Order: sequence, then structure tokens, then C-alpha cells
Amino acid sequence: MSGVQNYIQTVALRDVKCYAFHGYYPEEQLTGIYFMVDVVVTFTPNTDTENLERTVNYEILNNIILDEMKNTRKMLETVVKVF
Repeated sequence: MSGVQNYIQTVALRDVKCYAFHGYYPEEQLTGIYFMVDVVVTFTPNTDTENLERTVNYEILNNIILDEMKNTRKMLETVVKVF
């Protein structure tokens, strides 16, 4: 056996605060509201988890959340579907 272990790892961002303009009613899309977003990512890590290019980058996850929340949607289910 080579000593390489296969395992699944989970990382999470909790309570990412975003101000967005989602909502079914026009008033909601005008005034906006704060949303708290949680993201959980499960993956099989590479052996070099100290190399940011070879593991989950929290900054990129955070940017994905913030970028997607900028796209106004009527329903939160539509926003979540993207993730």
C-alpha cells in the first residue's frame, strides 16, 4: 500500500452577509435586504492541501456567493439553484 489515504473532506462558510435585492414583489427588489448565506463544500482532497491551488479556496467561494447575490431574482429558490 502506498500510504495515500482516500477520504472526503468538508469545508464551510457560514453566515456570509450579503445585501441583495431579491424578492417577488417590486418593492422588495427596490429596497433590498440583508441575507445570510451558508455554503458547504464536500470534496476528495489532493494530497497537497497546503497548496491553495490544489484545495478549496475560501476567497473564491466567498466571491461566488457575493457575485451570485448581485443577480436580482424573484425567488430565493432560483438563487440557490445556481449554487
